[in-house]
Amino acid sequence: MRVVDPETVVLKRRQNYAHLAGRLRGLAFTPPPFDTLPDGVCPLFYPLFVEKKVELHEEMARRGVQTINLWRDGHPACPPDLAAEASRWREHLIELPIHQGLSLEEVDRVADTVLSLL
Repeated sequence: MRVVDPETVVLKRRQNYAHLAGRLRGLAFTPPPFDTLPDGVCPLFYPLFVEKKVELHEEMARRGVQTINLWRDGHPACPPDLAAEASRWREHLIELPIHQGLSLEEVDRVADTVLSLL
C-alpha cells in the first residue's frame, strides 16, 4: 500500500489550481469563487462556469481530457428555493482536473484544450 503525504497533496493541488487559474483568467462568463485560494484549502477541481457545459464536457472527453460532472442532477429532497439557487451551478459549472497526479504540463494541456474550444 502506498502512503500519500497530505501536505504534498495540498501543495500540488493548490499549485495546479493557481496555474490553471492563471491560464484561464477572464475566460469564464462568471469568475471562479476564488481568484486565489484561502490558506489551507485543498481544491478537488477547478470550477469553470461556461455557457454550454454538457457540450464542453463531451468534447473535452473526445480530446482525452476527463472533466467531472458532479452537479448534473439535484437531489429530490433538496428544498425548492435551494434547488433553484443551485440550478445555475448545475447547468454551467464544469469541474476541470487539478489533482495531485497532474504535472504542470498536463495542466497546460487541460488549459490548451479549454482555450481551443471556448
